Amino acid sequence: MLLSRRRSRIGRGEYWMIPQVELTDIMPFEDARGSLKKILMQSRLEAGNIEEVYLIYTGKGAVRGNHYHKITLEYFAVVSGRATIALQNLATETVHKLELLAADNKIIKVPPGVAHAFKNEVEEPLIILAVSTREYDKLDSDTFPFIIL
Repeated sequence: MLLSRRRSRIGRGEYWMIPQVELTDIMPFEDARGSLKKILMQSRLEAGNIEEVYLIYTGKGAVRGNHYHKITLEYFAVVSGRATIALQNLATETVHKLELLAADNKIIKVPPGVAHAFKNEVEEPLIILAVSTREYDKLDSDTFPFIIL
């Protein structure tokens, strides 16, 4: 299922097939100077602390992710470009896809046990802000390969 920009309007805390995956609206503040987007606030966080925040830069045709976590909860927001996002709850064999643009003003919450991948299918670079509840440690990794895109 590939959702277009117009059909991806899903309310806070809702997702069409995967429990605990949420697509939340970002409400930009705009004035003559430009805009401000609050990506994540303490009131929206689940149990656990934020341990890592990073930007993912992806060129045309490249795929990021294709893995899942057993412990880590992650939040993602498209900052620039267009992302094709694939998600799969490990308990099912169904891959769900959606397309998000920076202009959609959404943040997606991906809980442990959900494989996820991001692809850039256009010329414009794709930039995604990622927020993680666990700092990556290559000696104690919570990242497990799982190809879905």
